Amino acid sequence: MKYYIYANNRYETLEEAESAVVSLKDILENKPSTYASIKRITGSHESGWKIPVEKLTDEEIKSSKDGFYKATSPYQSENYDGLTADEMRQKVLEYRRIYANWINANVITEITLIKPSKEDMSGYL
Repeated sequence: MKYYIYANNRYETLEEAESAVVSLKDILENKPSTYASIKRITGSHESGWKIPVEKLTDEEIKSSKDGFYKATSPYQSENYDGLTADEMRQKVLEYRRIYANWINANVITEITLIKPSKEDMSGYL
């Protein structure tokens, strides 16, 4: 029996795994909230930052032009406060690379299951 692993998911056929590659590419290019949590914040380093509960949507992340931002990611342990829009977009690109590495986005793994040929081990299962 053979199956495939791509981005931490199991697929029964190579075609299904290849289809998942196309879907993941769309996520990596168009859905930054998958791997980044971005919030528009107010305040300053001196007076302290006021951080809202609401996260920016994918479209808001991609179109932000001014203000200050907080950037975090579940795939990287540091938090960044007071980023400009350009700095925030750079962090999002970093988070994307970290996420793509974490899920091994560049590899489809083929798994072949082989039963032992000399001993029947099914009685132990």
